[in-house]
Amino acid sequence: MKYGKFFLCILVFFSIHWSATQGKEANSVQGVVTLYDGFKYIEDGYIKAKLKFKQKNGKKKEWDVQIFKSEGEALYVFEEHKHSPVLKILYKNKNRDIYYQNTKNFRVYQMLGDEKYENVLHTSFTYKDLSFYLFEVNYVSLILTKESYKGQNMVRLPFKPLDPNGYKKLVLYLNAKNFEPERLDFYGVKMEFLKSLKYKFATIKKIENKQASTTRFPAIMETVDAKTYNVSTFQILELNKDIIPNKAFFSLQNLK
Repeated sequence: MKYGKFFLCILVFFSIHWSATQGKEANSVQGVVTLYDGFKYIEDGYIKAKLKFKQKNGKKKEWDVQIFKSEGEALYVFEEHKHSPVLKILYKNKNRDIYYQNTKNFRVYQMLGDEKYENVLHTSFTYKDLSFYLFEVNYVSLILTKESYKGQNMVRLPFKPLDPNGYKKLVLYLNAKNFEPERLDFYGVKMEFLKSLKYKFATIKKIENKQASTTRFPAIMETVDAKTYNVSTFQILELNKDIIPNKAFFSLQNLK
């Protein structure tokens, strides 16, 4: 299995509105999982994003990312230069099926088993990480505890993945005051520490009903690889809800 340099989830993140009852909900394991899935939920539409990769020696690379999302399916197009795709990823069947196109020979491949955990463009994000999967249906949550980390009160919740090909364990840390996620730690099949994902808020542009506005969201995912210390960042820049592709757009033919 190739984990490479460091994660996702995925993805791409948007917050829902946190209700006044969130503290009460987060007293239970199920409540925390529900809040977390809502925190990282992203609405259907056309999404502009940026993927950045910085090595410890200072070398950098970045890609523009276009995402088309609708009803559990998503198409990602990575461009190194404008209108020059270097990779396309198609997620189908509620993200359980993952396909990609090799832009050198234009062949389409389906990723199976541990191939889903290979790294996208040599960054720390895997193909599985960037899918819009829900923790509620992909992971078994364990024991909810409270602890202090660097002087800050945190809520700690470990997860056991249902997929035997993937990570052995994930550990989610949330701010004990507002229950916003702080970071997500990833462990490999031998329980070795792989990477840690941190969440950051940013202002994004949102278009809906032909009206543009700005919204503050947890739009940035930043990871640091445990071995190389290379940094990978995935940032959402804009969401256009007025552009929602039809089902035909997500056919395998669109990758050819």
